[in-house]
Amino acid sequence: MLPATLQFLIVMIASSLNERMQKRLEYKSEEVLVLKEILKARNLYSETTARNRADDQDDLAS
Repeated sequence: MLPATLQFLIVMIASSLNERMQKRLEYKSEEVLVLKEILKARNLYSETTARNRADDQDDLAS
């Protein structure tokens, strides 16, 4: 068995790494949500623009 001091250091390092990884995971999860919202808005904009262009082409053809 490892000495208590070494066990304590290992636990402290593991705890610190766990906290850092948890913060990174939370940040990345939030980043993904924001990027999805941006893409959704762009897709809606693109679809609307494409639909308007198609309507304009139909109007010109008539």
